[in-house]
Amino acid sequence: MAYNPPRRRQDLPSMPEIVQNIIKNVDNLPDILSCARVSKIWHVEALRRLYEGSIHDMRFRTPDTSSLNFLLEESRECLAQKMNFVKHLLVSPITSRDDSSSSRHYQAASYRRLLELLLQPRGRRPTSLVIPFEFMRQDWQLLADLLPAPTVEFLAIDHGYCQLVAPRIASADKLSNLKALTIYSSNFIANVDSLCRLLDRCSLKFFHYSAPAPFPANNVAIPDATRLFEHIRRHGNLEALVLNTARSSWVTQGPAGSASEAANQQTPWPRLKLLHLSSCTEYWLKELRKFNNLTSLHLGLPAPYTPDMGKRIGDTIIPCRYLQEINFELWALEDLNLILELARACPLLRGVTIRLDNFIVIPQLTKPFLFNLLRELPRLELLDILYQGLNFCINGSDLANISLYCPRLQVLLLPWVTLFVCYLDITRCYPQERLEIMEFSRVIISQAAGDAMRYGIF
Repeated sequence: MAYNPPRRRQDLPSMPEIVQNIIKNVDNLPDILSCARVSKIWHVEALRRLYEGSIHDMRFRTPDTSSLNFLLEESRECLAQKMNFVKHLLVSPITSRDDSSSSRHYQAASYRRLLELLLQPRGRRPTSLVIPFEFMRQDWQLLADLLPAPTVEFLAIDHGYCQLVAPRIASADKLSNLKALTIYSSNFIANVDSLCRLLDRCSLKFFHYSAPAPFPANNVAIPDATRLFEHIRRHGNLEALVLNTARSSWVTQGPAGSASEAANQQTPWPRLKLLHLSSCTEYWLKELRKFNNLTSLHLGLPAPYTPDMGKRIGDTIIPCRYLQEINFELWALEDLNLILELARACPLLRGVTIRLDNFIVIPQLTKPFLFNLLRELPRLELLDILYQGLNFCINGSDLANISLYCPRLQVLLLPWVTLFVCYLDITRCYPQERLEIMEFSRVIISQAAGDAMRYGIF
């Protein structure tokens, strides 16, 4: 009789591994806090998830400066333990408008040992670091020695910190892992020397320059802007470029002579996939045709405005056949059919945002135009059209047609359209499979479809 040895049982996961897998799938912050109270094992894994941080999900942002101060007051050991869990570090007040000294001042910024616990913990080093505001009453020398950590891949800092960081970088090794850089320009006169030196020490895939406050001090002088732009052009691996300035005179100017040279040269960013400009200019109209891999495009208002600018922008965007998301603003548009042509030329579009609210001459957006546009966008997930013209109405059957034309639609924002539905339409058309958010100027619900005549809608 043959002997069949017992099969070896596969190693079962340990209790910490089971808890870790459970915590990974918890997306609700209160639930994570509840998990932390179960036992010591659950407490450690929940804190690890809680303090790890996130770039994309603000629910899991690292604590604000006030909370970090409380951790420090509890004990240095407590701060050191929690900071070892951090992967994405965001050090800022709760809100950008909170200018009180208690929120903007981080106590550890005055002591090197405490700053090391924050920025260079003994365990896992952070891979992303965001400090959007300057610390108050900080020791600038100490901060300069610790910024940026060699492990950081995404760095977002106030422009003022560039003057501290750039002189301390003797070689590119300290920034060898840096792939994404965001610079916030606050209310001081921007000097681009330090930023240019910082750009020379890294190889970026993402660059974002933001100066949202409408103060003259946020303007970069055109000669400095030209030099800064030349340094940005040297990053040939750039995949995302965001230039977001309230007073974007430096964006309206390309580098000296670039507008004439660009027509005969290839783009410096052959891999560019995302382009966000607060202003669309002659220089960028010439450059846009060269971005063959562009998938996301945001164009602000044209500057300077010319009578045919709307058509020229449309003609420039049409060759970008791989676009999946588009957002643009216009002062005027001679022919609305240009938007339909754009939809036909870009079959992969998933998100469309059009701003027509500042029109000098307002065209008439009609119901047939809206539905012709929807028919051309079968992959559409978001449609947002801001328009201040004549209002028209759609009904329940129109909603059914929209779901038929755009089965993937999740967000529909038409704040200039009136929706009239009866209870029968609601039960017949809803629940929509994907549609989550809608916005209309008015929503009228009646008992029967014939009631529409009472409201003078149809």
